[in-house]
Amino acid sequence: MAGPNTIISSCFLFSFFFFLGDFPVLAIVTLSTYTFSMRYSHSLAQKAQNRLWRFKLHSFKKKFFDAS
Repeated sequence: MAGPNTIISSCFLFSFFFFLGDFPVLAIVTLSTYTFSMRYSHSLAQKAQNRLWRFKLHSFKKKFFDAS
């Protein structure tokens, strides 16, 4: 999910180009900014989730196999 900063910046870009009168340029720039930020935040969340699972697996192994 996109953060509030992304949404605000997208709205700012939208209004800026809207007042200039370049609607197609505005639509393309706004959508590309939004999709890039969505993709970027999703990959960050995925990395954090992978790290968490790796840590859980490591602690599980340590608890059961290194306890001898």
